[in-house]
Amino acid sequence: MNMNDYPAGPHRFEGSTSEQRIAELEKELYLVRADAKQAMFEAEKAMAQIREATEKVVAERDAAKETLQAIQETAMEFYTKNGITESLNAKHPALVVRQAAAEILRLKAELAKVKADLETERMRLVACGVVALCDTPSSAKSAREMHQDYRSASLSDVERRVDECIQLRTKHDAAVAELVRLKDIFRVNMLRAFPDKSHAEIDAAIDAAKETK
Repeated sequence: MNMNDYPAGPHRFEGSTSEQRIAELEKELYLVRADAKQAMFEAEKAMAQIREATEKVVAERDAAKETLQAIQETAMEFYTKNGITESLNAKHPALVVRQAAAEILRLKAELAKVKADLETERMRLVACGVVALCDTPSSAKSAREMHQDYRSASLSDVERRVDECIQLRTKHDAAVAELVRLKDIFRVNMLRAFPDKSHAEIDAAIDAAKETK
């Protein structure tokens, strides 16, 4: 009796059930991989939005500095044109020095604040990148331990995507393991059903069946 003559029925052990279960797992594995690909696409999209937001913040800061400089130059031109600077220098030199010193201090403080804000935004971007690279629950938990100043709405989006990717990877690994287990069971049943066939012949028949699908 060859493999094609072997009758169907319960005495085929778990062959038929295994084939159905393998088909179901292969379908589930395909869906899991598709979901994982979509999650990675969303994570990359979130990172692109973060970079764009950072570039916008830097551009706005530079524009504000240019505007401030333009205002100062315009004011100085007005003072010079109307002889206000010379008048103040002649009548109240000490007052002018104090005002100039106060303005310098104010500008230094404003510049320090701008630098601090820029550094905070830079660290927020770094935090998003570090969290996005995590691929296990333990590494994700460790990467999220940071100063609250470095947390942002974008980071929360990245964390959500990372959690989804980790969950999908777990489902993927479980589906692959179950698929391998059922394939082994199916192979053993085939060997039992056709004891006159060698392992190589059984493997060849299984590979041929895969190709016909």
